[in-house]
Amino acid sequence: MPVEMLEKYGAQKDPDNKVFAYSQKTRCLKLIQRLASEGDHDAVYQCFLDTAPMAWALYSQWKAHQGFVGTRLASIIRDGRKIIAVPDGIIFPIISGHSVFMRQDGSRWVMQKPPLLTDGELIEAAVEAYGEIAKSNPQTMGKTKACYSAITRMTRIFARLPK
Repeated sequence: MPVEMLEKYGAQKDPDNKVFAYSQKTRCLKLIQRLASEGDHDAVYQCFLDTAPMAWALYSQWKAHQGFVGTRLASIIRDGRKIIAVPDGIIFPIISGHSVFMRQDGSRWVMQKPPLLTDGELIEAAVEAYGEIAKSNPQTMGKTKACYSAITRMTRIFARLPK
């Protein structure tokens, strides 16, 4: 969910902390229910309609992203050199980092990822967080705020660059 929406409706004290999306699915559902009932119902509903397909597309893209070839992450499932599945704990922080690129374009939400930010840079940041912060444990990475912050810090810098 875009940070702007979380901040607008006071959905959480730290809108950059999205660790709960990985480890507390019930909390996600309750947040959606609260936003839909307490906020501007139409705006919240439209945000979900616009962003859910983008989030699913990101998830699908990163779940078997071939950019992880050569990273030597033991937790990735491979078939030879082909990446079959990247653990959710590694890709959730990457997906979360994309939230800084969400903008309202008229009445719709769109993702405006700057062309200067490459998937390789996101993979490099994720691999570093995985090894240094999460101690090579994908579940730890998915549940650790510092892993999300490391990637979001980088994406925020790219989001501020002139278009």
